[in-house]
Amino acid sequence: MGIAKGSHRDLESVRVASPAQSGAVRRVGATARSGWSTGDFVGRRAELQALGGELDETRLGALRVVLIEGPAGIGKTSLVERFLEGQADLWILRAEADELESSVPSSIMDQLLRSASVDRNAQVKHDAVNDHVAIGSCLLEAVAADRARPLAIVVDNAHLADRSSMDTLLWAMRRLRGERVLVLLVTRDHDADAIPESLRRMAAGFSGVSVQLGGLDVDELIEMGAGLLSRHAAVALRDHTGGNPLYVSSLLQEISADAWSDTERALPAPKRVRADIGRALASCTADARALAEATAVLDMSGPLHVISDLARVAEPLRAVAELWNVRVLELERSHGSRSVRFADPLIRAAVYQQIAPARQASLHLAAAKLETEPSRALRHRFEAAHGPDPGLAAKLESVAQRAARQGAWADAASDLLRAARLSRERGLAEQRLLTSVQCMLYSGETARAQTFAPEIAAFAPSPLRDAVLGHLTLREHPRQSAGLLEDAWRRRGEATDPSIAATVALDNAIRELLALRGEPALTWSTRVIELAGPDDPIGAQGRGTQGLALAHLGQVAEALSVLDHWLALPSAAGPNGMPMRVFRGWLRFVSDDLSGARIDLTEAASAALQVGSPAMGVLALSHLARVEFAAGAWDQSAEYAAEAAAVRDRCEGLPTAPFVLWAAILVEAARGDQPALRELARAAANTQPGTAVQVIVTALAKAHAAQGLGDHHAVLDALVPLLDPGTDRSVDVPGLWPWTGLYAEALIALERFEEASAFMEPHEELASRSDRCSVTARLARLRGQVEAGRGNEETAYAAFFTALTLFERAARPYELGQARLALGQLLRRRGKRRDAAMHLNLARQIFAELRAIPALEQTEVELSACGRVRTRGAGVNGEALTPRERAVAALVAAGKTNREVATELVVSVKTVEVHLTRIYAKLGLSSRSQLIVHARSHEQLTADIPPPPL
Repeated sequence: MGIAKGSHRDLESVRVASPAQSGAVRRVGATARSGWSTGDFVGRRAELQALGGELDETRLGALRVVLIEGPAGIGKTSLVERFLEGQADLWILRAEADELESSVPSSIMDQLLRSASVDRNAQVKHDAVNDHVAIGSCLLEAVAADRARPLAIVVDNAHLADRSSMDTLLWAMRRLRGERVLVLLVTRDHDADAIPESLRRMAAGFSGVSVQLGGLDVDELIEMGAGLLSRHAAVALRDHTGGNPLYVSSLLQEISADAWSDTERALPAPKRVRADIGRALASCTADARALAEATAVLDMSGPLHVISDLARVAEPLRAVAELWNVRVLELERSHGSRSVRFADPLIRAAVYQQIAPARQASLHLAAAKLETEPSRALRHRFEAAHGPDPGLAAKLESVAQRAARQGAWADAASDLLRAARLSRERGLAEQRLLTSVQCMLYSGETARAQTFAPEIAAFAPSPLRDAVLGHLTLREHPRQSAGLLEDAWRRRGEATDPSIAATVALDNAIRELLALRGEPALTWSTRVIELAGPDDPIGAQGRGTQGLALAHLGQVAEALSVLDHWLALPSAAGPNGMPMRVFRGWLRFVSDDLSGARIDLTEAASAALQVGSPAMGVLALSHLARVEFAAGAWDQSAEYAAEAAAVRDRCEGLPTAPFVLWAAILVEAARGDQPALRELARAAANTQPGTAVQVIVTALAKAHAAQGLGDHHAVLDALVPLLDPGTDRSVDVPGLWPWTGLYAEALIALERFEEASAFMEPHEELASRSDRCSVTARLARLRGQVEAGRGNEETAYAAFFTALTLFERAARPYELGQARLALGQLLRRRGKRRDAAMHLNLARQIFAELRAIPALEQTEVELSACGRVRTRGAGVNGEALTPRERAVAALVAAGKTNREVATELVVSVKTVEVHLTRIYAKLGLSSRSQLIVHARSHEQLTADIPPPPL
């Protein structure tokens, strides 16, 4: 059982730290920090900034209410303490609720008043001690007695507070609206309903903010582990704990240092969770315990009738009710059938750990007999095995080979790894492990594959061993990698399996392609196709690399023809043709076939997420984001970029991760979201590319971010690696790596017109020989700006009109708007205001629809200069919601959480958060409660949305 057991099957549910959202609801994860010690929680930058903003409002004389929500151990109290440190001018009244005092009237108010040195009983008559008006008046008098300092009222564990205290606090707060008072209510999100609705409305309204804490992200966990965690282990730990600092620090203390390198080890639950679950199960009947154990053996969830059969429980609903009461299991109903699930992976781990080993084995064997899917049955038999089993190993290998033929590389890797561990013969075990790691590399699980490098290095030299090590060292040690791959090819005849030669050739093709060496990549790809069998998935990979090699040689049309031919064959149907479909989608986009690119990339992304191929999934989603950006569907582009970000952690070491940053930056830069753009720019600056492809994509991401931030010198600096004479000039193939427009535009913005003209000339010549009208149009617009800057107005006119014609043909609205803006500027400066206004109004309409704020404001400045009144921001916030946004709005308005909405719509939580950000912006709202009120008064918001299934 591996550390990331089953994680590759549900790529869309990968947890990521959520960025701060606009409006009154902020969902924020931890930010990078230094000096982390195990068990210590350091205050988070984004949350501290949010609280600091509320305190600034308080100091101006406004009551502010902050509701800080999150699960136990996420760091709510630590955040508040860190925030209050150093606030010398702040008068702080504290209270902490406790379960033992939740029924004691006014216990919280008593703590607050004592904190203010007020004896409640001395000022309130004995018969009025439970009167919230009388007690609240004591608090008001205390506040009035010290108006020199702003006041902070802190109530920790507010969900456990007695109701009379909360009523009193609410009464007092209504009378403190004009006072300098900051109220911090700390509560667990699962118990947030215990907070009175009136207080929640104040926090969600214009007088407050709700801060919902998320877990640590993968990079933060690596930092917290202080060298203990590989990236693969950090991903597994994040999935296991949700990034909860309390549970993470517990496991880092409880698990030995050498155990973190064992990728087959199942992560346990922390001791405190095991103890809690142990007490909960001890309070249940034998049937309930048996049902919980059966669910744990079947992993996180399962159909109730199957689980009850496995547990041999006659009355499962009664057992589920017991487990629900102690918060161990949840019951779900969908399409008329019932299923049960653990609310958290830690609960499942705690239950599983408390099952005796002999009973674990017997339950797994029984589960194998009930399982209808052969591969899952074999995996249960593997869990029940207690030593080498050559027969079971052979069956697992056969299942893995079938998965590989279907393109399910991650499944194939896991089954081959199991087969290797059950193999008695050393040579067979090594070959199965090597093939498993090869599948991990093809699936994009590079971080996981890297953990096996020390073990593989100890194997006897062989073609497959050298090829795998060559691939593993490709990024960190390129010279060593080249030598290993060349050795593997020279010794290919030593391999007993003929397919190994094709595998070695493919690894060499990938190496050359990542180095942007087109000719050798094409040679190796041809060898792959010649050596692979007709149904060998390695052949499909080789055909994809053959297409990309041709494209990097400038033969894009020929590359598309080759890919069209292979994809028309029956063997390319389904996931097996996924790599070729991704690459054809990319090249169709390069060739301005946006609809064809969208079809290919959508199908490829769906197949990748279905079979568990994160590398291809990230690549397809990132290219889809670029396609939709070009087509003007920016909301969809942002959604695809967010989906790509949700799986990028599993692609460390491959060229796919920088593509995510590039895709994510496009919309943020064009819309002028400066905070988000600065975060992305920091991420791009911290990226350390290894291969030539990574260097290019990282440079593009940095340049787009710098352009969005208005730093034209930084754009030029970012693109310096692409000017290096040693760089393969395949980077200049028109449209393949669109960097030339960025570089020329930065020169133009800096008024270096002669330099820009000289730079553009060879690229204009290349574009004229291609059939890529978007590239020609982009260069024509830039040529117009150069000539306008040089004073050659007639030449500039001609260039601008060429750009307009070609952008309309290529259906690229944003760039069409940029061309109209540039032409309008030239006409306005020539005194042709009527003609200028026509083009500027058309540009303004495009920018308003896209919500391209910087370009919109620049256009309005020009219109104002033409004699038009500027209407800043008009048209930006009143658009109708898209169908998907209406669906999200309807479900949120119905009271569902983001995770429930994600499950309902079969998307990630990150996607739901992106949609909510847009919904708030479009409707002019700032919180969930405002959205609910808006939905009730605007029935069209939920029109055409089908009711959720019962």
